Amino acid sequence: MNYMREFFEILSCFPKVNESIKEGCNQDEIENIEKCLEFQFPADLKELYLMHNGQNLDEKGIFKILSGFDKYSRPKFLSLLDVEKLYKCLLEYGHLSSVFNHNLLPIAADNLEAPDDVICYDLKTGRVLLLWVLIYDPFTPVDWQISQVEVSENLNEFMKMQKESYRV
Repeated sequence: MNYMREFFEILSCFPKVNESIKEGCNQDEIENIEKCLEFQFPADLKELYLMHNGQNLDEKGIFKILSGFDKYSRPKFLSLLDVEKLYKCLLEYGHLSSVFNHNLLPIAADNLEAPDDVICYDLKTGRVLLLWVLIYDPFTPVDWQISQVEVSENLNEFMKMQKESYRV
């Protein structure tokens, strides 16, 4: 069962949330980002972006996730251009090498400019991961403040979890 479509159908019941979701991109836009990032998007990720190309970042995030120590987070679904921007930015942060690498593609973040919670798609395994990437305390070792947690085994399972988080 394809939970991506079901998830976006449920969001249509929430007008303000639904209005923030952008129309899908086309195949050429995906190919351009693939060239810039120098890898191919897996079929399920292409399907997601052909369906919807992110959301308006001025609104609450469409994804709901429990982040860390009982912290509720609403990461925003990133457009392809924002994916490229955040991907390159996270690669530049040397202190994140223990949690972020070339195989992880950010698809959602709580804040594009200074993200704390980033949802990534693992290009090797298809898993969906949550990364904690913001350093709060300059006196605590960085490795104690950043982390990587598996959210789901694949994108379809992640969408199922998201669908179930909305009550209709």
